[in-house]
Amino acid sequence: MADRIARFRNNGASELFARFAKNGTSFSPTLVIERASLQLREPRTSAYDKYISRQARTVTQEMQAKYKELFTPQYVARQERQLQESLPLVSLMHRAGVGLLTGTDLGSSLLAPGYSLHEELALLVDAGVPPMDVLRAATQNAARVLGLDDLGTVQVGKRADLVLLDANPLEKVRNTVKIRAVVCGGKFFDRPALDALLLAGEKAAQQGGGGRRTVQL
Repeated sequence: MADRIARFRNNGASELFARFAKNGTSFSPTLVIERASLQLREPRTSAYDKYISRQARTVTQEMQAKYKELFTPQYVARQERQLQESLPLVSLMHRAGVGLLTGTDLGSSLLAPGYSLHEELALLVDAGVPPMDVLRAATQNAARVLGLDDLGTVQVGKRADLVLLDANPLEKVRNTVKIRAVVCGGKFFDRPALDALLLAGEKAAQQGGGGRRTVQL
């Protein structure tokens, strides 16, 4: 598969991506789920597991047991090579003018809500997409594709939903996790208020059978 991806990248990809751009097609790579699937061979050791329900973590453990024989070191190395061969395709698509989006396939028990988006941003930069365009993928492009004209950019007349950071994400995209405050729905949430929401989310994830719950802003 990795060899086929490399051949496609050198023969045919540019023409196809130019057609995508002409048609106004957008693409969501969801690189983070590809990366997470490579970790099935080992037990989860993420600091964000506490925000994933017990039921979802049980599903992951069952998947690890079921596919234990499949995830040999050779298989993981082959899948890793396939992922690495795919990354330049994302940059090539971006340079061709295809609009990128930042999906994460959150339905998987391998991903932590919210944090997986920050990981996707970082992987897009690793793929060769400039940080500014990565941020546009998560904001402006997403609003355009969803037809939400009042979101996506900071402009007069649009919703004042903002994430305020302690560091510049254009210098290092992982600075998006350094959140000082959030403005959402006309409400201001400072760092203590956000920490309280995280605690509520952690408790909700561990209650009962661990079904999906929503922490209201």
